[in-house]
Amino acid sequence: MFRKNDEIVKIVDEVIAHIKSKNLNTHVGPFETTIEGKYEELMEIVKECQLIAVKAGAPGVMSLREDKL
Repeated sequence: MFRKNDEIVKIVDEVIAHIKSKNLNTHVGPFETTIEGKYEELMEIVKECQLIAVKAGAPGVMSLREDKL
């Protein structure tokens, strides 16, 4: 099922707000967001962002598994 653009923007805005709340060096671009920090801290943020996206209405997200890296 395709989502309306305003629904997608709402989800992305919530995730970006969470990332910015971490007060790390970040750059938000039109197709990517970069964050500078320690590996463990960044992986925790990735996990939190996935949970926030699903809670905001995303149908699912991609997950990284450390044991497969």
